[in-house]
Amino acid sequence: MDQWKESHRGIAFPWNTDNYGHMNVRFFVEHFDDSSFQSWNALGISRNLMTDAGVEAVTARNTVQFFQEVSAGDLFTIKCAITRVGNKSVTFSHRMESSVTGDIYATMDTVEVIFDLETRKSATMPLALRDSLNGIADTATHSKNEPSDTGSGRGNADWHTTHRGIVMPWRCDHYGHMNVRWYSHHFDDAGFHLFEMAGVDVSDLLQQNVALVTAQIQVNYLNELTAGDLFYIDSGFSHIGSKSARHFHRLKNAKSNHLHATMESIDVLFNMDTRKSINIPDELKEALSRNLVNIDA
Repeated sequence: MDQWKESHRGIAFPWNTDNYGHMNVRFFVEHFDDSSFQSWNALGISRNLMTDAGVEAVTARNTVQFFQEVSAGDLFTIKCAITRVGNKSVTFSHRMESSVTGDIYATMDTVEVIFDLETRKSATMPLALRDSLNGIADTATHSKNEPSDTGSGRGNADWHTTHRGIVMPWRCDHYGHMNVRWYSHHFDDAGFHLFEMAGVDVSDLLQQNVALVTAQIQVNYLNELTAGDLFYIDSGFSHIGSKSARHFHRLKNAKSNHLHATMESIDVLFNMDTRKSINIPDELKEALSRNLVNIDA
């Protein structure tokens, strides 16, 4: 029996597209997040198994891979399945498909951690919930063609402060903390600014009919952000390959400098005519390489 269940339907509106003419990263995450909230019910899992035990499930990590562009007017469907069950966490996999052709536009794997609402810390999964999840877990995950590239490694350049913000009350969900989709909004803004601060003229690239577009993101959620919290994002490049560049972002509390979340993004150089990846010119590669940071420091 097919364990993949429909959890969301959507359309790409013109205001969801960016200056490259396709739906922007933050809106993929928004639709995937809607799917995440619906997935428990879609898969027939009673949330009472958590609420009766005083726990909930909150997102600890999202890994999103982008396979095809989504343009204004495109219709899509998201299906979900459970692909791993642990002692304190469960992994949901989501795939966004064209409603017309069935082609996969993007996928997201989400690690959700069982969360004690009183202590605000992770907790052991209730046994009844684990048994229920194991009964429907799907061992056949979607294909993961992670972009791989060889090139320059990490360096010791200074981090760029690429974004500053505040958590507005309307960006918090019913768990009382900033919702997943808003992290992606802030990280995505930071990514656009990083290239400019690293000395890359994005408008000049577009005049050459090329652009750096996102192929994959991974966001790790380490600590909660609540209404009124001020934060900033530091950014730098972690790897430069022949066709792609990885950039890394750290979201920190502006008052305590405490780390709340990180995101690593893989961007590929993209020919706007052929809509395919191309090699990064040496001049651009050198500019990006001057901004390599040590993400382990």
